[in-house]
Amino acid sequence: MPEVKPVPPLVSIIMPAFNCELFVSKAIESVLIQTYSQWELLVADDKSDDATKEIVNKYAGQDVRIKVFHNSYNQGIVRTRNKLLENTQGSLIAFLDADDWIAPTKLEKQVNILIASKVEAVGTNYFAAYLNGEIIKNSKGVSKQIISKEDIYQLPFWLPSIMITKNLLQKVGGYHSYFNDMACYEDLYWIYEILELSKIQFIEEPLYYYRHNPNSVTKTLNYKRLAGQRLVNELITQRLTTGQDWLSQANYKEADNYINALINDKAWQAECYRRVAAIKIDEKNYKNAVELLTQSLKLNLKSLKSYRTLFYLFKSIIRNS
Repeated sequence: MPEVKPVPPLVSIIMPAFNCELFVSKAIESVLIQTYSQWELLVADDKSDDATKEIVNKYAGQDVRIKVFHNSYNQGIVRTRNKLLENTQGSLIAFLDADDWIAPTKLEKQVNILIASKVEAVGTNYFAAYLNGEIIKNSKGVSKQIISKEDIYQLPFWLPSIMITKNLLQKVGGYHSYFNDMACYEDLYWIYEILELSKIQFIEEPLYYYRHNPNSVTKTLNYKRLAGQRLVNELITQRLTTGQDWLSQANYKEADNYINALINDKAWQAECYRRVAAIKIDEKNYKNAVELLTQSLKLNLKSLKSYRTLFYLFKSIIRNS
């Protein structure tokens, strides 16, 4: 009798989409040209007010593997991701942000590893790119093939590059609802929860392309979201040292108090301005950097870091003049 080949596992790819008319076509096209064909792409339009809805509908009409959901109101990325995760049919789950794209062999290489190994998650190296698609740099991180929870602050893969088993998803659950209205680093917290259950294998080849957005949360001033970033670091530290954190104990009041204390701390506000100013200097946006550093020093005139960043600004202006 002829050998019966096993049926390739279905990969469910989830893609939240909000006001990304300039980029979503490239993201979808990168899925369509995958060397691995057993996939479904679940796209959720989060009540966009540009042409995103029409674009994703067009692709869904051309390929039955593409399934589109439309939020009746803007729900944010955390609720939208969780909604998509609940609707996945595949035994393997992958992720793709609507302004990014993936290499043609990404799914195939990740599927092969998950079939052949005992790990239940695999992430890949990545390239960063400008909004116009020009490649900026390769990623940095720990140089090892198997990632454990102790490596959480040195992850070598871009978080949406991960592929996990449905079995692992059912154990860890979706993104924590605490981050529903404060999406920032919620994926890092989720990755840590995964690492408590399974090590993550790392593919050194860059297979994910992350589009560098100068207006992203970590590059603009939104105190609540930046405080959320600090909160996630605190929660992970708690888990590493005690095995529990405020969210795992449903102690949301302590998490709220932590965020509110940061938001009302002028020294922390000053540091937020300084950090964003440093990014603007690297982008050669000197006018904006001066404005941000001025505000930083108004909030905390004794900040040595702000003075060092000011010196860095002068050096950068002279070097590039």
